[in-house]
Formats: sequence, structure tokens, C-alpha cells
Amino acid sequence: MYIGVGFYLAVCLLYFILFKYILAAYGIEASDRSVLSVHPLEKVSFFFSQPLAQAFSFNFLYNMHGIFSQAFYPLMLAAWLFSVFAFDKEQKLTYKFAYVVRMLLLMMLIYVFVLLPRENFSSYRTMICLNIAGTMLMIDVIIRLFSKSKNKNIIPYLMCGIVVVVAWCNFNLNYIRPLKKEYQAIHTYFQQNYDSSKTKVYFVRPQDNLFKKLYNQNLYKDEFGLPSSQKDWTPEPLIKQMVLESTGDREKARQISVINLPYEERDSAKVDAGSLIIDVEKILVE
Repeated sequence: MYIGVGFYLAVCLLYFILFKYILAAYGIEASDRSVLSVHPLEKVSFFFSQPLAQAFSFNFLYNMHGIFSQAFYPLMLAAWLFSVFAFDKEQKLTYKFAYVVRMLLLMMLIYVFVLLPRENFSSYRTMICLNIAGTMLMIDVIIRLFSKSKNKNIIPYLMCGIVVVVAWCNFNLNYIRPLKKEYQAIHTYFQQNYDSSKTKVYFVRPQDNLFKKLYNQNLYKDEFGLPSSQKDWTPEPLIKQMVLESTGDREKARQISVINLPYEERDSAKVDAGSLIIDVEKILVE
């Protein structure tokens, strides 16, 4: 374990040095998000309130404002703590406390690359290792509970299967399916209404809760449940790509004017013979 932790820290240090070197070599100014934090108590509070909560969620999408998510985390954490102190009664109490502290410190070490910067945001793309660690601890609890069962050897495979099924549902049903429908609707509408005479496109971005209205899909962090066209960086490259695919003329795609409008300003679009309006929410709802 010590060799593994030492190698991990050495790789992190090497990565940090190379990160700083590349910024200096190319004359790039570091983002505010990469500034190191000097507030350890704030970081510990952040770790226990968000990342650790997601780690004990069995890979279910964690809704910070949902009652189920709010209750699930403390219950799972309590179950793990109970298993540590309730089982192996021959072990000393001090050893059990030390084990809990050691596990929590290791989990903080797993997530140290997010805890070091100033920004406090537990994005899903940074959670995979911590999620695996939390899931392993919970599977260990379940194995202990069924240690005297004849089917105890099936438990690890069953739990791993559940994690895989949840991951499949998260990706295919909660993430990809609504985005596919969104893109197909926009693309179909564009093909039906665009022609080479159009030089301007008014793109009205939808509200962030559109998928909630259409599919009862909750909005989570990291764009889970969020329409891809809701972000202000989506319309211009999306429309230029569609124009290129439609005409095969790269110069025409480069010259197309894209007017980027939030949902609240949808009435300000002025459509004439040379323009096209793409109101995403209207297209999807109708």
C-alpha cells in the first residue's frame, strides 16, 4: 500500500510540474480554477458534503436537492460505520477507529487532485475512482451481512452487475437518449427549412428544465438532464456544421451569421426571407 501511495503521489507531482512547465513554455496564463487552495477546513467540509456523498451512492445520479439523495448518503455511510464496529468483535475499538480514519484519508487522497485547487465542484468526470472505492466499501458491508449464507459467493457478482446496470441506465437513458432526440429534432427541422438563400440563423436556446417537461428527466450536475443546445457555446458551431453538411461549401458555412438568443429573448428574433429561426423548445414541444 505504501508503495502504491508513494507512486501515486509521485505521478501527481510530476503531472503538476509538467502542467506548470507547459503553461510557461507556451506563455499561457493559468485559469483561476487551477489556483491551489490554502483553506484545508473548507476543503474537508466540501469533501464530506459532496464528493463523499456521491461515492456512497452506488453510482446513482446524485441530486443535491433531492430527498432520496439527501437521505441515501447518510444511510449508506451509517451502514458502513455500523459494519465496521458491529462485526469482528475481537478487534480492539482503537483499531476500528483507526481503520475508519485510514479509509477516509485514503479516499481523500484518491480525490486530492480536486481538493487541491480552489474551485469546489465534484464533477462526475472526476468521480470514477472515488465512486469505485465507495462502492467497494459498501459491497464489503453486504458481503459481511451475508457471510453465513450459502449464496455468499454470488453477492460480489450480483453487486457488480447492479453497478453495471445502473451505469448503463445513467449513460443510455438519462444522458444519451434525450440528447439524441434533441439533436434529431433540430437537424430534421434545419434540413426541412434551410436553403442556400439563408444567410442568417436565429438560434433560440431552450430553458434548462426542458427535459424535465418532456421526459421527467431531472437536472443534475455535468449537463446530465440538460439540453445540449441550452449552453451559449453550442449554436454557432452546430449551425455551421449543419450548413457545411447540407451544402458541402465550407466558405458558406464560415460566413453564415448565427444570432444566439436565450429563451427569454425569443421574441426579439426578426425573421425575413434571408433568415431562419430555430426555436429549440418550440421544435421539441410541438
